[in-house]
Amino acid sequence: AAASGLRSPGAAAEKSDSLLWPPGARSAGSLSQAAARTRVKLEDVAVKWTINNEFGEKTVYQFDGKHTLYHRNGALVNPELLTQGSASLNLHNVTLDDEGIYTCTVLITPQYGSGTIQLQVRAQPTVLLSPQNPEITAGGEKTFSCDVHQFYPQEIDISWLVRKYGSKHERPLTQDICTGVPLAHDKKGMFTVLSRVTREVSEEDDGSLYICEVRHESLEKPLRGNTTIFVMSKWVERGVLCLQSASFLILVMLLECSLWLLSACNHRTGTKLINCRFLGLVKYYETQACL
Repeated sequence: AAASGLRSPGAAAEKSDSLLWPPGARSAGSLSQAAARTRVKLEDVAVKWTINNEFGEKTVYQFDGKHTLYHRNGALVNPELLTQGSASLNLHNVTLDDEGIYTCTVLITPQYGSGTIQLQVRAQPTVLLSPQNPEITAGGEKTFSCDVHQFYPQEIDISWLVRKYGSKHERPLTQDICTGVPLAHDKKGMFTVLSRVTREVSEEDDGSLYICEVRHESLEKPLRGNTTIFVMSKWVERGVLCLQSASFLILVMLLECSLWLLSACNHRTGTKLINCRFLGLVKYYETQACL
């Protein structure tokens, strides 16, 4: 039986030593070669695929020369290839439950044999880094979160790096990092984990790129998420607040001026009083603004 028939997207298979019983029995592969040379009749061929994993041993596919039984949806053995020496098992829509040791047993009267192969299922993680492109005041702290989810198996490595604006050098971060334990968060058995880093930023950090790098055996190369920070000096922030206060002041002045004009038209004798109120508000809001 062709072991490659077990391979599927997102899964890696490793061969193990063939198990033959009883002693002296021929392997499934040699029987397949013999079938290819001697033009075996289909009714003389019997094939059985089983899986052994944490759920126990169960039959996946069975053919007795006439009847075919599939014990897993999406499992397929091409009967036209059986007489040509191929009993490859194809699995569609592979899940974590398909992981295990598969045994192929072939009977070509009067000979039989078997072989095994191990199927290992891998799920690639996804990375979400937040917040994206934040604006931070110099001297303040910011916590970045790296959410890694939908991966299998559980073992995973997460690291943090930073690259200054205009530099090609990436410096690893080693302090103020908190990474949780990967936990299975759904019935499918996929894992998720959250890693955080807290940084105190200065004006020199403006434009720096923060990177969350993930290494997992399902990945050919590390997977990354990144975000760029924009640092505002305290004076710039104060200037923004001043502009906001000034805008509010102008709005109040316009409102009071409108009231003054309205009262001047309707009550000429009250003009001086309303004008004094207006000047008082100006002095009050001037003391509240950071000018």
